[in-house]
Amino acid sequence: MEVLQIFAGILGMLLLAAFYLLFQQYKQRRDLEAELLRQSKVLSDLEIKVHEMAHEKFEQFKDTVLQVEQQRIAAEQSVVAQANFERWKIEYEGIIRQDAIKKSQAVTIGKVTEHIIPFFGGIFPYNPKEARFIGSPVDLIVFNNMETDLDSISVHFIEVKTAGSTLTPKQRAIKYAILNKRVEWKELRI
Repeated sequence: MEVLQIFAGILGMLLLAAFYLLFQQYKQRRDLEAELLRQSKVLSDLEIKVHEMAHEKFEQFKDTVLQVEQQRIAAEQSVVAQANFERWKIEYEGIIRQDAIKKSQAVTIGKVTEHIIPFFGGIFPYNPKEARFIGSPVDLIVFNNMETDLDSISVHFIEVKTAGSTLTPKQRAIKYAILNKRVEWKELRI
C-alpha cells in the first residue's frame, strides 16, 4: 500500500508537472500569437505608410513634371505671341500711324475751335467780348449782357465738343453741380 501511495504521489507529481508544462506551452503559444498579431499590425501599418509615401512621392513627381511642362508651354506661347505681335505691328503700323494722325488732327481742330467759337455768329449766340476762354475743366465762361445791361448779367459755362466727343467725368460733375445750383460767389481779399 505504501508502494501504491508512493506510486500515486509520483503519478500526481507527474500529472502536476505535465499540467504545468502544458500550461507553460499554452502561455508561450498565446504570447507568440499575440506577438505575431502585433508584428502583423506593425507590418500592415508600415505597408500603409510605404504606400502613402509612394503616392506622395508620385504626386510630387507628377506636380514637378506638370509644372515644368506648363512653364515650357508658357514660354513657347510667349515666343509665339511675341512673334505674332511683331508681325501684327509690321502689318498695321501704317494704319496705326494714320489713325494717330487723324486723332491728333481732330484734337487740334477741337482745340482751335474752342478758341475761335465765340467769333462764329451763326453758332455762338453770345457777344464774343463777353466770353472768356479758360480751357479746363470747361472751355468758356460767358458773362452774358456784361457789355450791354449790367442789371441782367447771366453767367454761362460753355463746353465746346466736336464730332462725337462726350463730356469727361469731371465735366459731367461740374454740369450737374451747376444744374443743381451748387454755385456760389466768393470774394477773396488779400
